[in-house]
Amino acid sequence: MKKALIAIRDREETEEVRQLLASLGFKLIRECLDEKTAVNSAVDDSPDIVVLDDSVRGADSITVAKSILKRLQIPIIIIGGVSSAETAKQAALSGIAAFLSKPLRNIDFVSAVEISLSWLHERQVLQQKIEHLSNTIETRKIVDRAKGMLMEKEHLSEHEAYRRLQKTAMNRQLAIKAVASEIILGQI
Repeated sequence: MKKALIAIRDREETEEVRQLLASLGFKLIRECLDEKTAVNSAVDDSPDIVVLDDSVRGADSITVAKSILKRLQIPIIIIGGVSSAETAKQAALSGIAAFLSKPLRNIDFVSAVEISLSWLHERQVLQQKIEHLSNTIETRKIVDRAKGMLMEKEHLSEHEAYRRLQKTAMNRQLAIKAVASEIILGQI
């Protein structure tokens, strides 16, 4: 279920954004009007996307977006009344996914949401790959260290030491990383 957070002061704009999000498959759409509620709601609800007005009560939208992005890596779209090159630059440097000018055009909003969600999915896939690669590197370091210890202690070749680790892991039905860690800790 896709979730969204809307922090827009104008009631008509809020309803327009709500309908557009609903047409894009968002089921849970929460609304708020001020900075503190926007940040707290984002943290509590973990929405898939946040849509902010350029004048959220209590702070400017870029400040609110920065506060949310410190805690969550989600796309944030800002709908602003006045767009300048400086504002666009600040938005980009803050990690905001899109800055749309008023009056809001439906096609622009829908495109921004779709691109933002695509960006989010791509980021999640990359994060998973990074975690997998980090785990692979960590495992490799531990296995290499254990191999070195076996090679030194039992005068084995590198291949023999690795085969010993593999065989022990299979016999004990453990991951090779677990067996290597036990060797390093002197438990085997």
